Amino acid sequence: MFKHLLRFLLLVTMFVVPWATRGQSFSFSCDFESDSDTAGWVFANGSQTNQWFIGSATNNGGSKSLYISNNNGTSNTYTVSTVTFVYAYKEFTLSAGGYAISYDWKCYGESNYDYVRVFLAPSSFNPTPG
Repeated sequence: MFKHLLRFLLLVTMFVVPWATRGQSFSFSCDFESDSDTAGWVFANGSQTNQWFIGSATNNGGSKSLYISNNNGTSNTYTVSTVTFVYAYKEFTLSAGGYAISYDWKCYGESNYDYVRVFLAPSSFNPTPG
């Protein structure tokens, strides 16, 4: 009897426990084409010349996108004379666990200077433009 109980416990441990404790899935997709897609995005642009905008000055497949502009979003041009850090972010509530992040982006700027960095941060983090 003990031998069968041990086999049962091993079976539960190997198959049921990992299945029951898997993290919840989380999926988010945004193409910036509708008001519901753009809701909740926050820009930390400050008084920087180059700032984030959502609009139709450029796109990567649709008619709108999230882009950098130095003329209030009229075009996706930018000033290269100074280093600028500006942030576009959206807050999510995530459970503890592992996540895969992927995004589709277009960059035709200067290969040595222009960067897009994606990161996770606690909701208490307030990015400072500059």
